[in-house]
Amino acid sequence: VTAENIGDYFANGASAAAFGAGIFRREWIKNNEFDKITGEIRRLLQAYGRANSEFRNPNPETISKSE
Repeated sequence: VTAENIGDYFANGASAAAFGAGIFRREWIKNNEFDKITGEIRRLLQAYGRANSEFRNPNPETISKSE
């Protein structure tokens, strides 16, 4: 799961998401570039927050009405 696709997972019914090598990149760990890991985690959490907000507060104009 990445910041770019986490919303898609939850929009399609996921109730959880996992991340690994996309966040904890071997070269970043090897080079002690923990700021990059932190940045990717922040991006992922921000994307999740946006997606979660959209699910909790959907735009009424985009909701189809069933009659």
